[in-house]
Amino acid sequence: VDQGFDMIIAHGFNYQEAVFEVAAESPDVNFAWAGAINRTAENVADYDQPFYEPSYLVGILAGHMSESGSLGGLYGFDIPACHAMGEAMLAGAQTVNPDATLTITGVGDWQDVPAAKEAGLAQVDTAGVDFWIGCGEGPTFGSIEAAKEVGGYATGYVGDMSALGPDVVLSSIVWNMSPIFETMAAQTVDGSFDGPYYQFGVADGALDIVINPALADSIPAEAMATVEEARAAIIEGSLEVPFVPQ
Repeated sequence: VDQGFDMIIAHGFNYQEAVFEVAAESPDVNFAWAGAINRTAENVADYDQPFYEPSYLVGILAGHMSESGSLGGLYGFDIPACHAMGEAMLAGAQTVNPDATLTITGVGDWQDVPAAKEAGLAQVDTAGVDFWIGCGEGPTFGSIEAAKEVGGYATGYVGDMSALGPDVVLSSIVWNMSPIFETMAAQTVDGSFDGPYYQFGVADGALDIVINPALADSIPAEAMATVEEARAAIIEGSLEVPFVPQ
């Protein structure tokens, strides 16, 4: 604010209270935070994190590729955006394997990779988990390390993480934030910014999954065909992925 910026983006759920405090003191500056809970103010936008949409596609892969049918979710904290990811993955998996189950763990930290890995290995011991999805950098890195140790599969988060685990990262959720940032900037410039809640998902080109090329041949053609069909259905609106925040 002191440097004269007109739009300030706080990209993290943990910035919540600080954003609203500073925004109240700076009514001429626009802010946005990554809450995904539709909490806004006149000069504060919230933006959705509908990772649950591509997580459904990950679940279809998991339904085909998990030998145990036991899936794991590792989250920094069990906040709505994270919780919905795991539930959507489970829903996708159950279209293939109705007996698929989900075990979730809130690690309690967004960055602690060793703690996340241990949580993942604990899920192996207690539930036989062999396919993970992570929410947050630390939990995702931890799930990749756990998958390496037990020979399971992990899912990249926000960007393509294939290089971090060529033998275990089957797919990655990728987040293209350009549509969100471009809209924020345009509304700030033209004065139409008024506490919006931005929602950009698969249909908007903001979220999708990418397949690890090194593991592509291990995925059954039927699985990929089903993923493509589900993606198309989400885009055209005939498939609404369930949002289960808690």
